[in-house]
Amino acid sequence: MRKRDIYFLVIASIPTGGPGLFVRSYSKNPEYPYVWADTAFGEHHDEIEVYDAHTFALLKRIKADTPSAVSNIGIRIEELGL
Repeated sequence: MRKRDIYFLVIASIPTGGPGLFVRSYSKNPEYPYVWADTAFGEHHDEIEVYDAHTFALLKRIKADTPSAVSNIGIRIEELGL
């Protein structure tokens, strides 16, 4: 299969606190239970939302100290717990 023949299937539509720039999980472990998303703009701007990777339920909303803290979401995903 050529790379351009790969398609993505939408499995869920998750309402968030506003538009963001990043959605991440932990690629080193496919069983990682969380999906992290930033909300850089909108009602809950400068926050990080943590979702259950299987049910897509919002588990926690983390308020960033500064707008740039939201862009450091890559560091937060390696935390073991919430």
